[in-house]
Amino acid sequence: MDYSQPYFFKFGEDSLFLSKKFIETEFYKIQTMGSEIYLCDLCCGSGVIGLEILNKINNMKLTSIDILEDYLIHYEKNVSLLYLQNFSPQFLHRPISKIKTEIHKEKFDFIVSNPPYYDPSKGRLPNDEKRRIAKFFVKDSFEIFISSVNHCLKEDGAFWFLKTTKESSNALSRGGLTQYFKRTDCFVQNEYELSRFVKLNKN
Repeated sequence: MDYSQPYFFKFGEDSLFLSKKFIETEFYKIQTMGSEIYLCDLCCGSGVIGLEILNKINNMKLTSIDILEDYLIHYEKNVSLLYLQNFSPQFLHRPISKIKTEIHKEKFDFIVSNPPYYDPSKGRLPNDEKRRIAKFFVKDSFEIFISSVNHCLKEDGAFWFLKTTKESSNALSRGGLTQYFKRTDCFVQNEYELSRFVKLNKN
């Protein structure tokens, strides 16, 4: 599929890997859940992951969120490319730090995310500001990211999180991830590690 994308960030096989595994794993469960099912694509970029999922499982309401407004025009083109206008996917231009105040608690049944992989304190940052934001947590932190996912995900919901295997396994203990969630599945393809989490019952 010839998706519309900005110059500063091109989606890769990792995004398609996430959407494919989500569809394979969650499809039959979703068919039993009724019509009011809410999916969030967090750090969505030009929307490829969420729109690929909605294209195959379209009895969901999709909200896609990214800090960069530049993605919006590409998102809208991709909605048209997949003929998904009638399903009214929504793009929100928001920093992650605003999610807790603007999205009500426990709204989503599923959250999928291929977030900025890299720690800005390690490695060389791109000179281009938009490339930096797309690849590194330079505006928000990983801790804010995880806290926001916990805020927005329903108690019986699932969080799909993709990272590169070049990042150490310590990423799975950062930001309270293991405090809030339990990993139920792990898939590895080439240099990518995809984890499915469910919320821990705090009651």
